[in-house]
Amino acid sequence: MGIRGDAAAAGPAALDGISIPWMAAWTVFIGRSLPQSVGDTRKVFYRSVEMPRLCLGALVSLIYNRGTSMTDTEPQRWPYFDSNTIRMSVRACAAVIFSGA
Repeated sequence: MGIRGDAAAAGPAALDGISIPWMAAWTVFIGRSLPQSVGDTRKVFYRSVEMPRLCLGALVSLIYNRGTSMTDTEPQRWPYFDSNTIRMSVRACAAVIFSGA
């Protein structure tokens, strides 16, 4: 996303002096970022609506912080090295939760 590498080197200095009030940041997070992450989570984990809320919360946090990709494009590089494990675990747990076992 956005500008990367050498082209982005000057970016942080250009932001120096910008201050965002806590309430403004919180309002955007609650009104836009969090609902978008919940929606993204429901797309990636399509049966997440049936999961207990704490499970959904953990998955929303995962998607918010790591993105929607659940494939290991670079298996040795954090944060993607365990994406397959997480995806498989959610599927296995969902099978138990949804079967009533």
